[in-house]
Amino acid sequence: MKIFETKSFSQLETYHDGNIKILQQYFNHLIQVESRLLEDKDFKQTLMTKNLIKVQEILDRQRIINGLPDMWTIFDAQGKLIVVSSANPEFNKYIGKDFSGREYFQQVMKKKKICISSMFSRMITEELAIVFSLPINDQNNQLLYVFNAHLSLKNLQAQLIPENILTNYYFILLDRQGNILLENNIFSGKEQNIRDKERLLSTLLSTRKKVFSEEINYKGEKVLAIADFVYVNPDKDSDFIVISYHPKSEFDGQQNGLTREIRRVYFGLTAIYILLFVFGWLIVVEIFSYEKK
Repeated sequence: MKIFETKSFSQLETYHDGNIKILQQYFNHLIQVESRLLEDKDFKQTLMTKNLIKVQEILDRQRIINGLPDMWTIFDAQGKLIVVSSANPEFNKYIGKDFSGREYFQQVMKKKKICISSMFSRMITEELAIVFSLPINDQNNQLLYVFNAHLSLKNLQAQLIPENILTNYYFILLDRQGNILLENNIFSGKEQNIRDKERLLSTLLSTRKKVFSEEINYKGEKVLAIADFVYVNPDKDSDFIVISYHPKSEFDGQQNGLTREIRRVYFGLTAIYILLFVFGWLIVVEIFSYEKK
């Protein structure tokens, strides 16, 4: 690898690791908010006594205080929706409906632990969203409820990634199925899966290790790229994927610019050496002329 590419990869990795850290902090904060609610004795007692109106009031208050998620839901053990906390009252009409077929409910029933859904389209608003789901068990570890924190991709875009520190460095956030959630902090508003289209992604999924690529074609442009997982679940089975990249033309331009600068310095020094040589030669000539006299 050339020295220019090595430097570019170092900067790209710094940018990439920074994004992963921000993502982990954000997702972990969301899970902590959800977990703290379940650890709150008053909240859990209110839920166990099925005082659902008060449960909704508590969730509404927490949603406003924390600014996330944009919606809470609770299902009973059969997948029936019993509580909704959302700024959009239209979602309340689904209370009592069966959601047992939803991926995020089935995951919790199967794994009995926190699960993160793939991207899906919401009813009513048709917004794309992801869900963080936690099981609520009784004293005998039997599932009673499934507690869900819903996060729309628009909300994720608005709160997650600050302005890029490094210019011309970009990232793609995907769910574990290969669906693009955000690209360069832009929410496309439509589903797009690149699992089978990008070799870098398939390599990451098969090796489960950070992948570097010196040159890949992305949307018709050659780029340097790094792909890695964002682990949220401690068991590392519920994760997101980040691909960070830097257009190859940018460091080619840097290389060309550096080459031009070196040439300018070279020619400048050469001119100085020539002037010094001429000046020295004139001094020598003058000395010899003086001695002859």
